[in-house]
Amino acid sequence: MPHKSAKAEFIPPTLYQVKAYFEEKLPDWERQAETFFYHFDSLGWRNTNGAKIERWDSKANLWIMDEQAKQYQHGKQSENSCGGNKPSDIGTTAGKLKAVEL
Repeated sequence: MPHKSAKAEFIPPTLYQVKAYFEEKLPDWERQAETFFYHFDSLGWRNTNGAKIERWDSKANLWIMDEQAKQYQHGKQSENSCGGNKPSDIGTTAGKLKAVEL
């Protein structure tokens, strides 16, 4: 019978390791690294369901991708909220100008 290999014991990362991992991956990478670290450190490096985190780098990747998606969505909303940038505003503005000119 083959010998079952033991799983490596999870060793939580240091704040320094997390910052090094997050570096340059987000515009606010340092703040995000600290938020990530303190969030999971306060949970004892367990997820929200209470299961032990086995690979913090995988969790960090999910965190980074989620933040990138949020920032992308926020950027799209900002573009659409600028006056006159929405296609629907162009027709409305033109209609108002014609009414004024008459």
